[in-house]
Formats: sequence, C-alpha cells, structure tokens
Amino acid sequence: GAGYNVTLTAPSSGASGVFSNNAATITLTTNAFGQVSNNFIANTVAGSYGVGVQVSGGSNPTGSFSLTNLAAAPANITVSGGGQSTQVNTAFGNQIVVTVTDQYGNPVPGVTVVFFLPTAGASGTLSGGITGVTNAAGQVVKTLTANTVAGTYNIGVVAVGGVNPSVWVGPLTNTPG
Repeated sequence: GAGYNVTLTAPSSGASGVFSNNAATITLTTNAFGQVSNNFIANTVAGSYGVGVQVSGGSNPTGSFSLTNLAAAPANITVSGGGQSTQVNTAFGNQIVVTVTDQYGNPVPGVTVVFFLPTAGASGTLSGGITGVTNAAGQVVKTLTANTVAGTYNIGVVAVGGVNPSVWVGPLTNTPG
C-alpha cells in the first residue's frame, strides 16, 4: 500500500554504493502501487553484497536483495617472478604471476595474456603455452622451465584489451648444468 516508509541500507564499507542522497542508507515512502525506487551508484570496490530492506508500519517486515559490483575495464598489469635463476632444463623455483587490475585496483578476470620468450639462445617454456586467461583473482600463473642454453634473458608480457602496452619479467638466468 501507499504511505509506508521503506529504509534501504547498503554496507558502509567494502563493495557497496550510495543512493541518490549520496549515502549508504535512504528512507523512501511507497507510492500508490506500494513501490519505491531510487538511483544507486556502485562504489569502486568489486564484489557481491546485500542491501537491507526495512518497512515501517504493520509487522515491520524486513528483507534484503543482492547486488554485485563488477571490476572496471583492465587498466594495469604487474608481473612477479623475475630476478631468479635455475640450471638449464630445470623449472624455475618461483612461478611467473601476471596480475591484471582495473583503475581502482580490482582484479579483472577473463583477460587474455600473451607471453613473448626469446626464440633463440637462452630461453624457456611456459606451462600451458604462451597464452593464458586471468582467473577470478585477475591472475595468470605459469611455471617457467629453462631450455638447454645457459644465459640471461627477459620475457615480455602483454594483456589484450587496453592495458599497459607491455611489461617485462626478468632477468631470468639459465645456469650451466
């Protein structure tokens, strides 16, 4: 019915947002159809959360509904796993980890990452090949195995879809066996 007050409450931190009053809580009055509506703007934190609903009058029913803030477009790429060495024809001790995030630091899943290894001289092979797709944590994780040539090299990494042009992981050194 009309004239009931409905209070909507989103979380005050983490994944959330604000209503038209620029706050995480707002109280609205139902219209002739018993409905309320309001604009809601997601904040910059990706994740799922619940919005509480409290109706005044009668038995004061309560409830909630779920919302999810998705990560924005990929904007940054970082790589760890450089600065290590291993014997030729052996896997490196630390994996190569590429992380893709949006402009707010949220991990971005589903981004294709391409690795560029030297085609001659000291190099290696990556578990699962030279491409990967970021997981829910925005990461592609690869194990690098040195080839049979001793020497130092870098690996180029590119994330497809508007991210920094490329980053490098290195130096990586294949030591004699």
